[in-house]
Amino acid sequence: MENREVVFMKNRDYSKITKKSELIGHAACILPKLWQQSRSLSNISRLRWSLAGKANMYYREKLDEVPNWEGEDLSGKKILIHFGFSGIGDVFFFSRFLADSRFKEADVTFFCTPITSGLMREQTHIIKEVVEEPYIVRQAEGDDNSPWVIRFPEEDFKSFIDDIDFSIYDYKSDILKLAYDLEVDAEKIDKSPHIFVKGESDVQVDASKLNVGICWGGNQFHHRDKLRSAPREKIESLFENKKTNFYSLQIKDNEGLEKYDNVFVSEFKDFTATAQLIKKLDLIISVDTAVLNLAGAMGKPVWLITQKADPIHNKIDFRWTCTDKGINTWFKNAKAIGLEKNWDETIEEVSEELVKLIINRISLGLQTDSVTH
Repeated sequence: MENREVVFMKNRDYSKITKKSELIGHAACILPKLWQQSRSLSNISRLRWSLAGKANMYYREKLDEVPNWEGEDLSGKKILIHFGFSGIGDVFFFSRFLADSRFKEADVTFFCTPITSGLMREQTHIIKEVVEEPYIVRQAEGDDNSPWVIRFPEEDFKSFIDDIDFSIYDYKSDILKLAYDLEVDAEKIDKSPHIFVKGESDVQVDASKLNVGICWGGNQFHHRDKLRSAPREKIESLFENKKTNFYSLQIKDNEGLEKYDNVFVSEFKDFTATAQLIKKLDLIISVDTAVLNLAGAMGKPVWLITQKADPIHNKIDFRWTCTDKGINTWFKNAKAIGLEKNWDETIEEVSEELVKLIINRISLGLQTDSVTH
């Protein structure tokens, strides 16, 4: 049988390749061992590099000068953990593995996106140094209005890469490949918070109400965006609950929300600002975005909202799989709503669950984050 990467390479339509490769990556996630999933995802990441243009391949070639880490002793060694070609949410999701004891004696440098670099610099318990990895700024190509998009002319990009001294590193690893190299058992995942934020948001919250962060849409250029993002008009029906204050965690699509006196909009320059607000909230409700992964990594209660029409999330997406008792494999306080529903039914269930939370909060006198299930 022809190598699957060769087959993919014959089709130069990047959007189609992304879809096919993601299906294989997600299909691998139903295997028993997490490290098998991770290896598959890392292979997909490498394939995407080859489709991302000459400048990014130049970066890849420079990275390849550094030996791959495959489980060797890291005592006194300097290791580069790079972002690969994964999604931004994967930075928060997979960074949990840097807390493994095998990294304790290592000098860990983390290459990540500009919009996540500030927050990751605060993770001094797992990372010594952070370098902004530039290729990802092209991820949202075409989104000229996004405040988070920075563009590099190709020659400037190469100059930026040439200024990085890759020779100082003993090893490197794609963040998606860490679980594979560590041979992590999916049944023994540490669900403790692993992303921490310093400082507080200037946004004021009313402790007498349930304070909920909400995000209904991700990157509009994502090939599955129409399936994973919720229609805003359906989300707005939740705002009728006046015992709850809602805080938009969107960076766009906030126009007109000022008509609701219980909905608050903020501007986020990066994920540090997002995390600082999340820290003050009781619950995060979101479609599958980086916001949801960040909140989960911080230990906040999270509700993934989805719909039956999205086959990836409802069948085999390992990030939100649960046991038969509804307990999420990865996060202590996480659940999915809408796996077998359409958006109307999903939002109706969310509305009902919010009412239950408020009743529990009043009758039991418990903190909201203690009664999310």
